[in-house]
Amino acid sequence: MKNAVLISLGLLVSACAPVLLFATQGPPPIGGVGLVISKPWAKSAQSVVASSNLHEVGPIRGRLGSFVVIETNESVQTLYTNGAWFVVDGQKIMELCVS
Repeated sequence: MKNAVLISLGLLVSACAPVLLFATQGPPPIGGVGLVISKPWAKSAQSVVASSNLHEVGPIRGRLGSFVVIETNESVQTLYTNGAWFVVDGQKIMELCVS
């Protein structure tokens, strides 16, 4: 029984690790690239960016995620107000994708 609890706990931590990564990062730097992740049941990331009057970066777009230039301190808060689930440092995400 003890092993089953430990295995279940390990699986739970492994499943939650990507979400915890997003939740524990600080906001992207001003002038840097942010990754806007929208809620699956709400409007798309592109709609969130457009309603925030910010500019998308990159040729490829996904429904749940979009890269955006963070222009001011208020940009991140505006994205959250318009429906973003997470706004994380896009440069770190791009480094993961390249390596």
